Amino acid sequence: IFKNFKEANDYLEKTKFPLVVKADGLASGKGVYICENRNQAITAIEEIFKGKFGVAKNILIEEFLQGEEMSYFLISDGKTIKKFQTAQDHKRVLEGDKGKNTGGMGAYSPSRLLNNELDKKIMTKIINPTIKGLQEFDCNYKGFLYAGLMIIDNEPYLIEYNVRMGDPECQTILPRLKSDLFDIINSCCSGNLSNTEIEWHKEKSLCIVLCSKGYPNNYENNVLIENIDQINLGK
Repeated sequence: IFKNFKEANDYLEKTKFPLVVKADGLASGKGVYICENRNQAITAIEEIFKGKFGVAKNILIEEFLQGEEMSYFLISDGKTIKKFQTAQDHKRVLEGDKGKNTGGMGAYSPSRLLNNELDKKIMTKIINPTIKGLQEFDCNYKGFLYAGLMIIDNEPYLIEYNVRMGDPECQTILPRLKSDLFDIINSCCSGNLSNTEIEWHKEKSLCIVLCSKGYPNNYENNVLIENIDQINLGK
């Protein structure tokens, strides 16, 4: 974690590339730079500290992990935690996983990476220690917990946590939900999640995001999408 440009720049002189530069704060999913060289890293640091994502007191520089992302969701009522499916989000703006990071250009659920062995590792190495840590801090956490993971050779690495459903992952997960979402949320708030069954449809789900040309850089807002009524959705 670095508090100013000089500290971050000094670190770049003695580190290896590629690496990841992150804005320390909310950035609508776009505050992450994968930098192949020092020039790209300097540009990222300058943009963040100059306020591209709002006032930045810190930046984070991380090791680059070469693998596949997985979004892993849970829901908690403060006592009981239940799994709430998985998804894979595609964040690069261009085809073939190229271009800048975005808030998400599409997702599918469930993640094709998940298997019984990996699921057990995620719970044992990441989720259970997190819940234990929350309890030690007397945190009676209620709501969604979204673990952003990187999977490398069937090993999970935690990149980040979000205390919400993901976007666009949410659009792929909720259509698969067979149970009533209101009942689940209500039982979560009332501390009765252990007695609530969460059932899922077997079908898979896919979401594709359409965006204005130029996104995520300079792009036009409020563009009218015409002829939606002529789309043939089939059966």
